[in-house]
Amino acid sequence: MALFKRLARIAAFAALFILLWSLPYGPLFPWSPFKPGYDHLTLARADVYWPKGRPLEPAYRRVDQMIEQTERYQGFSIPKRITVVECADWNDFFRFAPMNRTHAVAGLTIVTGTEIYITPKSGEKKLDTGEFLLHEISHACLDQNSALWRAFKMNKWAWVMEGIAVSNGRQKAYLTLDEFIAQARTVPFPLVIGPKLDELPEPRNMRFNYVAWRYFLEFMRKTRGEPRFHSFLQAFVDSPDDALSSFEKAYGTTVAVAAEEFQNQVRGGNWHDDRQ
Repeated sequence: MALFKRLARIAAFAALFILLWSLPYGPLFPWSPFKPGYDHLTLARADVYWPKGRPLEPAYRRVDQMIEQTERYQGFSIPKRITVVECADWNDFFRFAPMNRTHAVAGLTIVTGTEIYITPKSGEKKLDTGEFLLHEISHACLDQNSALWRAFKMNKWAWVMEGIAVSNGRQKAYLTLDEFIAQARTVPFPLVIGPKLDELPEPRNMRFNYVAWRYFLEFMRKTRGEPRFHSFLQAFVDSPDDALSSFEKAYGTTVAVAAEEFQNQVRGGNWHDDRQ
């Protein structure tokens, strides 16, 4: 009995130590009352943290405007404050987001829709930080308008989640329009648009896929109208398991048929980027 109590005390002490460490130095960093090594900017609708001693990129000062832009574009409100963290280095990112140990991402949004990390990749590759802030705020918007357990399921439908995020950011970081059109001549769109990410054929050209998902959603908005698009998006956040049937109900056609229609438009030279 004495041994059991001793082990229980050790376990409790270890749990307390992990919790206290996780606040300023681990995955609970956004909720920590103090954030060593980071400066703080308070905006009307967001809090921005960036490494001490570094100048703050102008894009971070526009986060409030980006939130408003995203609300208009996606048709949802973003009721909760957003914490944006520009990670000082990859070690910080891996401590703050231990389940995402990859150098491939420029940004990450926690499924609560209230915490965004911008990784060192943005600076290393000289990417447009504003594009990736808009991309992540798009995820935050949908996450905040869905239950937490549904938010996990939404991420399985990359052609929706990433497509609208790339569209919201008007991102040019992946491919130019000319590069996309050239590659589109040989890629079968119905295999890229619609299935879950883990069902895409190998090798996965994600730079192409991200742009294809963006332009496909913009094609549906342009040709079928905003009301149908928002009807689909509302059904998606309400019931992500039914994404394919929700699409069919909103548009009166399947994703595969619509993807083939879009493919024919692109290959026929009838598609251009209206939002450049």
